[in-house]
Amino acid sequence: MITHKIFVTWLIYAVVVILIGLGLFYLHIPQITIISDHSYLTTVLLGMYGISEILSAIQAWKMSRQQVIADNVNKWLHSNTLIDLKVNEDGSVVLISSDKSYIIPNSETALHFSALKDMSAGGNHVDQSTLLDVLDDRLHGSVNIIEFVAGRIVWVGILATILGVILAFWPLLSAGMAIEAIRLKLGGFFSGIAVAFIPTAASFVFKIALDFGTKILSSGAAEIANTLARVGETKILPVLQENARK
Repeated sequence: MITHKIFVTWLIYAVVVILIGLGLFYLHIPQITIISDHSYLTTVLLGMYGISEILSAIQAWKMSRQQVIADNVNKWLHSNTLIDLKVNEDGSVVLISSDKSYIIPNSETALHFSALKDMSAGGNHVDQSTLLDVLDDRLHGSVNIIEFVAGRIVWVGILATILGVILAFWPLLSAGMAIEAIRLKLGGFFSGIAVAFIPTAASFVFKIALDFGTKILSSGAAEIANTLARVGETKILPVLQENARK
């Protein structure tokens, strides 16, 4: 089993993006794009994309650590028979079997198990669906930020289209209907068209790339939630409820 699978998958995605970027750079496409865009919106989009990818990398590493903790707990519970669970003040949780114990560091796994212990204190059946919804919201918190920035990238691209069309036709409007005057303004017209379409195309390229990154993070979050849901339902809750009835 791959350790830090989420982060490794994200790194593969990042390497592919970098190789594509180097190929485009070799073809001089980014250089021509930035030089041709007099609105500098392409540069703004590039900065937004870079910030989004940095946030994505940080979140991929954090989520990967959460997945490792959840997987290690799952392995321990399959190899040992749980008899009790203890919550420490520092947020860590101790899983206790008949001959050994396992400390879960302060994490999403520890927080979820701690909440299960509190809810099962009365000995009644516990429905962890609400806790899983809260867990899913926490795991997707940073992913939502990245998706928000990715959405704004598209809107900036649309703004570039509007500005470019205005810049393209504004000189022609001031030239009137004279053919010679229009010919003299054609340079400004094509410059405006470049502003209209180059940043827009760049925004969609960046959005597509970010969608792949957020998909990796979303899939990782879902996998962590599924692991904790399964372990909580089959290994943790039966023991906690039985102990609460004693």
